[in-house]
Amino acid sequence: MGSTLFFGYELLHYQVIEKDGLNKKYETALQNFRNVIDKDTITSEELNWYIDTVETILNQQKSNCLEKGSIPDSLKEDVMKGVDLIDKFFVEKIRTQKSLDTANHYQMANFSTYGRKVMVETMVLYVDQNDNLPSTNYVKEIMQQTNISLEKVNPADRRFNMTKSHVPHYEKPGRYAAFAAMMDLLYGMFFSIFVAMYHYRSKNTKEEEPTTTYPTNETESNEKTEN
Repeated sequence: MGSTLFFGYELLHYQVIEKDGLNKKYETALQNFRNVIDKDTITSEELNWYIDTVETILNQQKSNCLEKGSIPDSLKEDVMKGVDLIDKFFVEKIRTQKSLDTANHYQMANFSTYGRKVMVETMVLYVDQNDNLPSTNYVKEIMQQTNISLEKVNPADRRFNMTKSHVPHYEKPGRYAAFAAMMDLLYGMFFSIFVAMYHYRSKNTKEEEPTTTYPTNETESNEKTEN
């Protein structure tokens, strides 16, 4: 009876009172799901995906510069070597320095920003050491464009988009009301079973407790008389 009334109330609430209530619940559930992902740590597969994506963007930026024809032919080889060197040190630092917010792993929420920070630091180090080379300005341009593109590369976004379908979304009030009523019924059943088992075990425990008889003053007097 209670579940039937609960079903009727939920149906009335989301069909008449709060028509956009299910969408709000879904958005809240999505946000909570994203928060869980942000607090999680990045997996090895996701780290490899990020590194592969960085190298893909680097290759694209190198191709763009070559197609523009802005790099003199005499400097092309040095520019490509410079970019590859920065990429090498970037990957090594990302793979070996696995300590950010949690022990031995990168936290999802901060990894994208951290990756771009490492990219900039590696580029600055290269520029400082090779400032006298004519190819350095072209290397710097490629790395800066790559870093801008990395703003859209986030392993947390990738995992969220791949797994957000796991969050249930009820578009029809009737389906949600039926689901909520069923969960309410199951909760009531299991709670009743738990309470019944608790009382049953408590009763049996009391019946099985041994009774202890303590001597009275009269018993002590009779024992003294017999002696």
